[in-house]
Amino acid sequence: MLAVKTNESYFSLEKTYSRNYKTTMNGDFNEPDSQCRYRYLINYENHNEQVKYQIVFSSKSSDLVQNWLNYHSKSNGIENHPEAVEVEKNFEESILMNCLDLKDKVQSPSFFGTNVLHYSEDRNKYTPDIQIDEFQEYKQQKLVYLKKGAPSYYDNSVKISDYKQFIEWDPTKSIIKMIKLTIKQGQRYSGSTKIVFELNYYNDTIQFFSSINKKEAPKWSEIIYSVITDEKIAEKSVEMIKLKIRNS
Repeated sequence: MLAVKTNESYFSLEKTYSRNYKTTMNGDFNEPDSQCRYRYLINYENHNEQVKYQIVFSSKSSDLVQNWLNYHSKSNGIENHPEAVEVEKNFEESILMNCLDLKDKVQSPSFFGTNVLHYSEDRNKYTPDIQIDEFQEYKQQKLVYLKKGAPSYYDNSVKISDYKQFIEWDPTKSIIKMIKLTIKQGQRYSGSTKIVFELNYYNDTIQFFSSINKKEAPKWSEIIYSVITDEKIAEKSVEMIKLKIRNS
């Protein structure tokens, strides 16, 4: 798999996979279909400031690493290039710019996760057909923010997305949010989002922003356990959700 590494940045094609989904015609299900997808990883780490960003995303395009690099170079790579140092600098700046730009966007409740990366400061040069799967921010080697798309066994597959909800986790504030993507079967473009619940595992508070659907409780528990890497926090969060449902 192709990868580009500089002193502070890393961009690689991680794997190829298929997104399986059901097609629809007049509201009826037809035979399952699939599309080939490519999963990418972006890392940026400033060792002096002890800041690190990580982005995982998917796309139908298999050549984004090469295209991104070519944008900053007249050749097909930085090796033996007469301006290799300048190419590396521009490449790193481009990666950092995307991390900072995405950092602002992902914290919005309306963030849908599609088509938000770009090659340069020219915001028209977006990468085609991408979906953010995960964004992480670290400070002094500690996770301070996470937003991750969370697929579930309980969800029907759809063409537009690998998942139907985000988990947002802010360890600095002890807050976990579940955000639902409004996706209809056969939908082709990004839509709206809404917060399902917000909990604070330090203050033992939890708030649902719509009527509680008790049938979705197993899915919420599954997703919390799959995303929250701290086992104690995950267990406490699930218990808070279960208690809230029992008392509703």
